Amino acid sequence: MWAIGETDLDALSLTTNITNASFAIGSFCLGFAVNIWITYGGAEKLTEVAAFMLYKCSWGAIIGSVFFYGAGVFLHMKKGSLWDKIKAESRQITPQ
Repeated sequence: MWAIGETDLDALSLTTNITNASFAIGSFCLGFAVNIWITYGGAEKLTEVAAFMLYKCSWGAIIGSVFFYGAGVFLHMKKGSLWDKIKAESRQITPQ
């Protein structure tokens, strides 16, 4: 067991929640882009809306996906360094 302050646990919890949200939004954007490619990629003739979705929106969704995945990886690494810092500044409690 570790003697950890409530503020430190709140920081870890908040970082974990934001990390999960970043990965979820990134997955949504990636799924949105793949859905557009599957739907309109094999079409012989595209309407104006379909062409806009295929050539503009799908790339915007891919950029959003890369951004949110990058933010998720950064926050995951930050959480690890925060946990290491907490361990270094705390003491371990052994059950008696």
